[in-house]
Amino acid sequence: MFTELLEPVHRAATPAAWHRGLKLARLGAARVQGCDAGGWVFAIARLAGSGVRAEVRWAWDGWRCDCGGAAPCEHVVAAALVLHTAGGLLEQIGPQVAEALKLGYRLQSGGDKLLLRVVAVGAGDEAVLTGAVDADDPLLSAMPAGAPSLAIYPDIAEFVVAKLVGAFDVTLDGAPITVDSAPLRVFSAAAIEGRTFVGGRLALVGQVLRFVERMAAPAAEESSQSPDQSPEAREPEKRTLEPRWEAPEGQDGQEVAEPEVTFRAPGGAGGETQVDAARVVQAWRSGQYALQTADGGLVWLPRDWLERYGPMLEQFVAARRADGKRPRWARTAAAALCEALQVPPPPELAGLAALSREEMFAALPSATLPEDLTATLRDYQRRGVDWLSLLRDAGIGALLADDMGLGKTLQTLTAVRGRTLVVAPTSTLHNWLSEARRFRPNLRAALYHGPKRSLEPTADVTITSYAVLRLDRDKLSRETWDTVVLDEAHAIKEPTTATASAAFGLRAGWRVALSGTPVQNRLTELWSLSHFLNPGLLGQLREFVAGYGKAVEQGRAARTAELQAKLRPFVLRRRKQEVAPELPPLTEIVLRCPLDAEERRVYDGLRVAAELELPKLQSGGGMLEALELLLRLRQAACHSALVPGQEATRSSKVELLLAQLTEVTAAGHRALVFSQWTSLLDLVEDALTAAELEHVRLDGATEDRAGVVARFQAEDGPPVMLISLKAGGTGLNLTAADYVYLLDPWWNPSIEDQAGARAHRIGQSRPVFLHRLIAEDTVEEKILELHARKRALAQATVDEGDVSGLGREELLELLK
Repeated sequence: MFTELLEPVHRAATPAAWHRGLKLARLGAARVQGCDAGGWVFAIARLAGSGVRAEVRWAWDGWRCDCGGAAPCEHVVAAALVLHTAGGLLEQIGPQVAEALKLGYRLQSGGDKLLLRVVAVGAGDEAVLTGAVDADDPLLSAMPAGAPSLAIYPDIAEFVVAKLVGAFDVTLDGAPITVDSAPLRVFSAAAIEGRTFVGGRLALVGQVLRFVERMAAPAAEESSQSPDQSPEAREPEKRTLEPRWEAPEGQDGQEVAEPEVTFRAPGGAGGETQVDAARVVQAWRSGQYALQTADGGLVWLPRDWLERYGPMLEQFVAARRADGKRPRWARTAAAALCEALQVPPPPELAGLAALSREEMFAALPSATLPEDLTATLRDYQRRGVDWLSLLRDAGIGALLADDMGLGKTLQTLTAVRGRTLVVAPTSTLHNWLSEARRFRPNLRAALYHGPKRSLEPTADVTITSYAVLRLDRDKLSRETWDTVVLDEAHAIKEPTTATASAAFGLRAGWRVALSGTPVQNRLTELWSLSHFLNPGLLGQLREFVAGYGKAVEQGRAARTAELQAKLRPFVLRRRKQEVAPELPPLTEIVLRCPLDAEERRVYDGLRVAAELELPKLQSGGGMLEALELLLRLRQAACHSALVPGQEATRSSKVELLLAQLTEVTAAGHRALVFSQWTSLLDLVEDALTAAELEHVRLDGATEDRAGVVARFQAEDGPPVMLISLKAGGTGLNLTAADYVYLLDPWWNPSIEDQAGARAHRIGQSRPVFLHRLIAEDTVEEKILELHARKRALAQATVDEGDVSGLGREELLELLK
């Protein structure tokens, strides 16, 4: 009958009274005073648990509270809840009850979960509650109707613990406990405040614990017995692995001797135990301090030695193929290991140890320069030739990643030997031909290009383009080359393209890649270059992306440093400010240009259209439409006439450029003007013609590229040269100019850097000023902000910095 009383109380109580009463009952504040002919009498304590606040008398036909509040008050609600949850228990106990009645919580372990039972406790007995008190009572309402317990799986454990904090009566498997919500430290082994030990580490822990136990023992003991000095009573001597180099006989020049990690210990079976290097590396990487030997003993890892040389040993061990041989690039690790172990390296490894040092050049052997070399090498160029020559003689691929303008072509021509294939952008083929004839006149250099192309069998240096490499891949891959050089090697940055595949298929004794920007957008570009130069060095592409891609792009220092160390022997990167202080300074200036009212109207219309595409882009679609809108926004920031449907006759940016060019040319300076759009160059050319400013132009349609460059470079040449960014951004020497103007910012800053380097390079005698023309309050300002982040990846790897491509998130940012 008690259970029938709760519903009318619930209906009559205000929400505030109901919830306060619920809290009183949940905290056990409603206590049974006794029972007489008039019904049950309850004493209701304060919420804080101090003193009696009210007395409730509950008869069979109603209730009465002496608090003076509107009925049913929170005290009546609390009494009703106790009567309801206790149910038949009160009827069984009857008037003899004199002690408090309250809720208790019983936790019972059961495999991978806990079971919770909620009970009503009174008179030394308790009754299991099976129904929900109210939807607002979290624990009881979470229990299935009619079920005697609640299964607490990990996904609701935090919820249950929070509700049990502060409860008066909680037990676990019958033992009283206190519930605390303070977080525990959980380790990867799924243990709380502990560690899991397996295999040899378990034996190690046993030794460590025995040692700690001895240390905690009394410092002195009195005894009439002499210490036991028998061998059986002594602690076993600590045996540490001693790394050693063992070179098997019969090396064929294509493989490197396998180093063995061994140790000697007087207690070992047979006097010596040998452990494979791969096992040592695996144990070191997993954090072990010792290994268990076949005879059950322990051998300790040389942790200090492994911390210094472990990555090198790991690389060397991983390079071993199924046939037991290793590629030539593994010789650098082998040479460094010989040096670490203080053993003389085999002849084929001599000098290679220096490549792994941070101060590499101090120990590089000096190369013999070719007799026909006509150039005088600068100091840093001489060191570059020494580095290239050492790798050439070892048959190891080299990435020369010097800044643009530091003479990568000259250094390469000095180092090449034998029959050489040079693959370069079409715009630089004649430059390679002229430089080869100029610096190495005894070399027979020939172009392999054009519709009637044929390989010159007597040529020492054959020069071709990436387009021809792709078209004639079968023919060129059948040839055997002593050296293959890829100029502007980021042309193979996408490893799945036909161009990259054709480059991978070339057969060569030595491979060289030249690029001032080896990483422009993604770390996979570096993998592609490495795969061309030294296949296998960075593993398979998928493994490389998983192991390094995200880690480096997210700036994780340890993985970045590990990748840099792995690449150090094969990559040479020097900055202008580091090695050529005699170069005049390069000053970068941003010229901001406000749009006029009509230009702003056109731009804002496109901006509104772009904002309408944002929801689609955010939901995973609309990339092509968004890129199209971004293109239109960028064009509108330069000249409204570039936007389809617009017929503007003037541009604030072009007028600013014209004013700049008029001023600098009048002062005797010469300028390069870059744009990615030939249609914008058309508009600029019209303005220059109208202003009677003499100029030349170079873009993808220019046939006599060498003639245009020669005319501009001439002492009496025109003061202005218009260049399309793609056609003239790489491979050109335009040192006659000392002013550079970039009309439209590109989101890849390395492309702009290449454009500026056309003028700021070896041979320039004047300071160079690079101007970026930026339309105010447009997407161009956001692109400038993007530049600061996109320079990161090249530095994080070969130059110790970080970049990422124009992905969906960056596109969203630009369009907002």
